[in-house]
Amino acid sequence: LTDKLVLAGKPPRIARKLAARASEAPEARELIDRFPVQLALEVKNIADHILEGNIVVEAIEALGVFSMTESVLSGPMWAHYASNYEGFALEFDLNSSFFHSPKNGKFLPKKVLYQNREIEGLSNFRGEDVLLTKSLDWAYEKEWRMLVERSNSKLTTPSGHSLFQLEASTITKVIVGKNISKEDMISILAHCTHNRWGLERAIPDQRSGTIILDKII
Repeated sequence: LTDKLVLAGKPPRIARKLAARASEAPEARELIDRFPVQLALEVKNIADHILEGNIVVEAIEALGVFSMTESVLSGPMWAHYASNYEGFALEFDLNSSFFHSPKNGKFLPKKVLYQNREIEGLSNFRGEDVLLTKSLDWAYEKEWRMLVERSNSKLTTPSGHSLFQLEASTITKVIVGKNISKEDMISILAHCTHNRWGLERAIPDQRSGTIILDKII
């Protein structure tokens, strides 16, 4: 990932919908003008205090975030997001069309900025403040984010997560945790063999405090 990756503009359908309702709340026009509509995704905690007409809430519900990380060599990431090495990570080909051809409600990835800064009032909001900024406590995640319109998902899980179709060629490697189950390992090995993906195992080294990647195929 490089800083040349940029976040695309407003989702057309959402932009039209919000613009049509802007006259219902004066604050809405200011909100739309100040930053792209999709950047309203993470303002659930302030939405009720900004717009009485639930305009921001509608934008939030229409969009989802695809979160990625720059590195698999982070113990806290394996602990927090892969069930303490029982899960796995996917390595993607960033040259694939999935990341470089914004369509069907997808927008190019953007790097998250980590800093501690208070924001006073809606008039001081920037797009980065809403979606692309997190406190320094989360810097270890080295996160990049990609926005998608949930209406284009192929399936919604009972928990409310939207699933999108991904071409097999977009994936280059699977990295499994050292505590992955035998059943999951057999299944992942079969998929890697069929799709010609690389396969590695992440093993924490207690002496050095680092993570070693053991190549399997």
